Amino acid sequence: MVTEVRRRLSEWPDMTVRTHTIMDGTLRENALIKMNMTATKKGDRLIFDFSGSSPEFTNRAINTQLPGMKGMVGQAFMNHIWPDLPRGQAGLSPIEFKSTLGSIVDCTYSAPNSQSLMSIFHSFTVAQHATAKMLYSTPEKYTRVLAPWHNMINTFIWGGVNQHGETLGNLCADLNGMGGGARMDRDGEHALSPIFATMADIGEQEMNEEEVPFLQLVSKKMTMNTQAPGKYRGGMGYTQIASTKDSDAWGFMTSCLGSKAPTIQGLFGGYAAGSGPLCRVEGVDVYDIMLKDPSKMRHSIHEIMNEQPFENAIYTTQHLGLGFDISKRGALYMISQGSGGGYGDVLERDPNLVIMDIEESLISSDWAKKLYKVVFDDETLAVDEVATKKMRDEYREQRKKQGIPYAEFVKKHVRDIPPDDIPFYGAWNGNNEQVYCGANDDLRDAANPGANYMINPKDVRIGELEKELADLRKKAGITAKIDRK
Repeated sequence: MVTEVRRRLSEWPDMTVRTHTIMDGTLRENALIKMNMTATKKGDRLIFDFSGSSPEFTNRAINTQLPGMKGMVGQAFMNHIWPDLPRGQAGLSPIEFKSTLGSIVDCTYSAPNSQSLMSIFHSFTVAQHATAKMLYSTPEKYTRVLAPWHNMINTFIWGGVNQHGETLGNLCADLNGMGGGARMDRDGEHALSPIFATMADIGEQEMNEEEVPFLQLVSKKMTMNTQAPGKYRGGMGYTQIASTKDSDAWGFMTSCLGSKAPTIQGLFGGYAAGSGPLCRVEGVDVYDIMLKDPSKMRHSIHEIMNEQPFENAIYTTQHLGLGFDISKRGALYMISQGSGGGYGDVLERDPNLVIMDIEESLISSDWAKKLYKVVFDDETLAVDEVATKKMRDEYREQRKKQGIPYAEFVKKHVRDIPPDDIPFYGAWNGNNEQVYCGANDDLRDAANPGANYMINPKDVRIGELEKELADLRKKAGITAKIDRK
């Protein structure tokens, strides 16, 4: 098998592909955390170089050890690159890895890694994204080229005392419903499987409800307008709206990224899906409302959050790293499973496929017109092909006018340092010898970054409030009675 892998690698064109993904937090605070990778193919050698990735976090559990990262990249080959080969370590053994000890993908043994899925899944994505470009240029393929799969475990983790008096904890199998990436000749599959398994089950909610004291009031319904657009769109994820009913000692948590920045990329002009937060509605018992006035109930996240149908309720959004939270009866916790990446230029999408997505409530009419530049009748959904071609041609001309020489683009958009107001971790502008650690004045040697501590978010917030209070006192001429040391 090793010989066969080397033979297949030798068929690929010699080339170098650079790519990266962004983790948008640590599950406790928001930050931009870089997963950097350069894939080099030469002869029968394939080298994955993760230099320039974020340094490890000393007191955050999202780090990955090198064997785990290699195993996850192996999943990409077994599932999406050479799925015809037998499953086994031999399929990965000819492939070489370069990484920096002390980085987020090659952490030291003392670094916490109980939440390593946050970074380990990103290593899958960069490998899949880079090799897809190599596979595209190969005459003999063993599977379809496809855009990156969704890579986060968007699901509810739960625990407490159930309606039968039993203490238990687990998670919903909805994490297995990740959207598939768009393929080179057709759309991606909805909520098909996780990136680490070609076949998996998302479970039957009715069976779950026999064991747990909460209901998924909305489940397995595709979340409108969360599509990853392209000539072929990515497979979409579905809405999950959970609410505790029959227990006073029950809670939820979530453990995933992607509320601020997409966790994947599209391919060959396709886009990633947009980001989506965790939404909550508190101060309401939705079960009582459904008994007294069921017309107030809405069955999508965007309707509940935008229309706010429940009077005197508290509507909030936050990042997807929800720590364990004891829930109240009838409060709503709402998330959506993610979508796989899009493939190809949106202007090349068949208008009939756009209309089909509207009919299936995957996208809205306004979204379709804005994104895919399709002209159709709002009532009959009949496509005006002449007007559609005219609109798309005009938009292509607009693209050309917006284009500028590469040197000018670099001068206008590429900056010497990261933004001052966003904590950034990793290499910047291709200089993989040095990495930033959250601030522009904290630039370190990538080979020896040292400790990378994160302050407790509560302490950060207390400091902000104390500064604000001190400024107000100074402005009002008030002296603090207690000077806490």
